[in-house]
Amino acid sequence: MSSGYSFRGLALCANDPSLHYIDTDLPEVVATKRDMLTQLPLGPAPNQHFELLPLNALDEAAFRSVVEKFEAGPLTIVNEGLLMYLTLEEKARLCQTIHAILKQRGGCWITADIYVKRPADLRMELPQSAGERRFFEQHHIEENKFDSYEAARAFFAAQGFEAVAEAVPDYKSLTVLPQLLAVLPEEARNRQEPPPKVQATWMLRAV
Repeated sequence: MSSGYSFRGLALCANDPSLHYIDTDLPEVVATKRDMLTQLPLGPAPNQHFELLPLNALDEAAFRSVVEKFEAGPLTIVNEGLLMYLTLEEKARLCQTIHAILKQRGGCWITADIYVKRPADLRMELPQSAGERRFFEQHHIEENKFDSYEAARAFFAAQGFEAVAEAVPDYKSLTVLPQLLAVLPEEARNRQEPPPKVQATWMLRAV
């Protein structure tokens, strides 16, 4: 869901030709991404089961239509960079759709969108352009985050999900880390204690 301009699915299919991967996002993003695919030196190989389809994740009928393209059996539903655009009510609607599908098919939901509201002082430390600030305010990004990890866990539990695993990222291996550190204020760079954790990736199962 909401894959943006990531080609993670294409890379996974290249490593495992038996994988059936459907990449989805809003129609305008999919149109641009399809154009990008035609310009890649190596597009999807004939034996790769990779699809790129438009989908509004809040449209339950359209969501189920995409799911029906998969073979019978468990699914892995993945998203990154979606939930912070949704209100709590919209998150609940999406949860209801995914819960019903996973109860029927089996599988799991991996979401990298367990974002919690940042302390005001941390917000001031992170560099942000005027355009980025307007974008965040326009889409109510900070307001749409969870109040805490406990609140996020309680929310998903109320929707019928259990968090069964959490990814442990190796930040030191990130190739973007030097660039990020270079633009942080000196006070933030020199801080000895680790910054507050503001994001997590959870694997959820329908119970």
